[in-house]
Amino acid sequence: MLNISLHPIEKRFLKALLSKDKAKLEDVAKEANLVIDQARRALEWLRNKGLVYVEEKRKRYYALGEEGKKVVEYGLPEARLARTLSDLGKSEINEIRTKLEMSEKEFNAAIGRAIRRKWVKLVRNDSLYLLPLLKPHETEEEKVIRKLSSGPLEERFLSEKELKIVRELMRRPNYINVIESSEIFVGIVDKWRSVIESMPIVEEVTQLRPEHLINNNWKKLKFAVIDISAPTPSIYPAKKHPLVEFIKIVREIFVSLGFEEVKGPLIQPAFWNFDALFTPQDHPARDMQDTFYLHGFTAKLPKSDLVERVKRVHENGGDTGSRGWGYEWSVDKAKLCVLRTHTTAVTIRALYELKGRDAKIFSIGRVFRNENVDAKHLAEFHQVEGIAVGRNLNLRHLMGYLTLFYRKLGFEKVKFWPTFFPYTEPSLQSMVYSEKLGKWLELCGMGIFRPEVVRPLGVDKPVLAWGMGLERLAMLYYDVADIRQFYINRLSWLREVRCR
Repeated sequence: MLNISLHPIEKRFLKALLSKDKAKLEDVAKEANLVIDQARRALEWLRNKGLVYVEEKRKRYYALGEEGKKVVEYGLPEARLARTLSDLGKSEINEIRTKLEMSEKEFNAAIGRAIRRKWVKLVRNDSLYLLPLLKPHETEEEKVIRKLSSGPLEERFLSEKELKIVRELMRRPNYINVIESSEIFVGIVDKWRSVIESMPIVEEVTQLRPEHLINNNWKKLKFAVIDISAPTPSIYPAKKHPLVEFIKIVREIFVSLGFEEVKGPLIQPAFWNFDALFTPQDHPARDMQDTFYLHGFTAKLPKSDLVERVKRVHENGGDTGSRGWGYEWSVDKAKLCVLRTHTTAVTIRALYELKGRDAKIFSIGRVFRNENVDAKHLAEFHQVEGIAVGRNLNLRHLMGYLTLFYRKLGFEKVKFWPTFFPYTEPSLQSMVYSEKLGKWLELCGMGIFRPEVVRPLGVDKPVLAWGMGLERLAMLYYDVADIRQFYINRLSWLREVRCR
């Protein structure tokens, strides 16, 4: 006896399958008069109930790419080179390349392969020449490509030798395309076949309609049993992007610690981005290899003696007791516009506007670096940083603020060690321990601003400062291995990731 509730489309599916030992899913759907999506749904339900089994047969086909199609007409680049050279005789490299009309990359690869096959030889007199050694007939690779030229060919129709050649050709860009397909075969589990055969397949009603109530017709109907224990489809309601939610969390933590948020423009004068932070004008970080400059734009600098004070600090240390950098400071370089490389450009300007008052401020915003994008680096990302100004503040307060911040994010183990940063002294690096990864991770640089930074701004109190990449912190918070995950909008991850 089969004590399982079956949906009407499940019964139609089983009825169509009874006359077959095993059949393609598409054939069963057609016989049961179901659209393919209904058939797939019925199959999944029946499979979960253990009534049917599924076999998947995968097929692999090989087809020519755009470069492979060129080979059909012209031959392999290295074979063309050897054949042409055999007709021309010893030829200068640039001459033979012009003759073949190949790109430099393709021509260099053709030379290398032809030399390895001992079809040609490279000789040097006053310049580089190619000497023909052997004129190749149709190569094995060209034979395989010709075999594929009639259309996609299933893997089983190629010999082991031909498959090896195909795999070699796949290393060449756009030579061979791989096409994979699969066929789904389904059948009734043997132990249930006799039970299902004896089961009456009666059309059932899943919804009561007005026409059923006319003249009491509903009494003659067979109603489907509803399985209230069946799994329901997942629902994905709208929600904020995880990175947006994380920024909100970070903001709330700093506000709860008594900090006030400040904001500023993405485009900053080099003065605020570098010079006010005592970064010398010949520092590598200011090169175009690291910084995005806005060509043809310059900025206005503050209308006060601040610029002159910063100039003196750079040139001879001013009244800070420092010797400065010992070069002639250029106001023109300070006026250059850049996409800010850190949000310190915002907090340092806010520090100047405080006029020496005690304060605790933080900033969260996008910054830009001329970086190669990889799993740990982005050219555009977010930075979170802050400063605290106060007569009695010291390094212990700084470590305390960051320890509280990390603990509110769920990281209980925090440690610090001395390091070097150009505009803080002393300087520290912070680490947190990840229970998931089982190791310590670097997260944040911090320190007390040097006199060369704060004195020109009119500040004579200790200024605690710190900064960190927000995406790096979010990676740890969300257990993400690749920083690009936050920007590629992969729905599977966005739907499942849990905030807070």
